[in-house]
Amino acid sequence: MLLLGIDTDSFETADYIANWGKSRGFFWPLSTLDRDVLVAYNVRTQSTKIGIDSNGVIVLREGYGTNSVETWQEWLVLLSRND
Repeated sequence: MLLLGIDTDSFETADYIANWGKSRGFFWPLSTLDRDVLVAYNVRTQSTKIGIDSNGVIVLREGYGTNSVETWQEWLVLLSRND
């Protein structure tokens, strides 16, 4: 399983995003994507969470919002079972 944070602000550089994540203690990779990928995955708002299994199938989709520790744990278990 890979956890990847993706920034949707086209004005921020990959270096800026990486440093921002390190300053907050994030241990997963952070990146930027082009608009075509955001459209392909139907990302319409910040903080969209998408879980993709090892077969490339979307098994989780969640929009903007704060999620509990328990919710994140459930998602990670779901994704690890599909890995």
